[in-house]
Amino acid sequence: MSSVREKIECRICKAEKDADQFFYRKDSGKYRTECKPCCRNMTNINLRKRPWTKTLARIKNRCLYKSSGNYSNYGGRGIKCLITNEELKNLWFRDKAYQLKNPSIDRIDPKGHYTYENCRFIELADNVRRQVNHQTLKTVCKKGHPYSGSNLMIDELGHRHCLTCMKNWNDYHNKKNTVSLK
Repeated sequence: MSSVREKIECRICKAEKDADQFFYRKDSGKYRTECKPCCRNMTNINLRKRPWTKTLARIKNRCLYKSSGNYSNYGGRGIKCLITNEELKNLWFRDKAYQLKNPSIDRIDPKGHYTYENCRFIELADNVRRQVNHQTLKTVCKKGHPYSGSNLMIDELGHRHCLTCMKNWNDYHNKKNTVSLK
């Protein structure tokens, strides 16, 4: 018993192909009118023509979705995406991001939202140097002890440590490793 495969003509390359060569749209219950290779090619062309669209998608991702790896540093801290695609396009040309080797979106005020007034495109290397160490914004350790006064130790790399937690850890491991001689 042979199954008849549905054939669809791609509106771009005009080739007639099996339905599995097309993306299926669950929302409409229909196949796209472009085959997968043509669809991917269009996406690449659009990203080359409008590279700021990928930047906007990444901004929204880190501000809106808890599943994003960076959510805790952005959306989790209340940072909102208040910039539009058109404003991002204007920034792209205002800051001449097309001339940069690795353009990166930067918030001038790191505690502020993504707005037209608070954003600019700069080199990725410069943006990395400007990054806020989110650990320094925290006032307590993971266990809730304050990072202040006699409870604070800063190591040679500039990392902060809670002395209460360090003492508890040392006490626990010293007891665990001592052998009773009775």
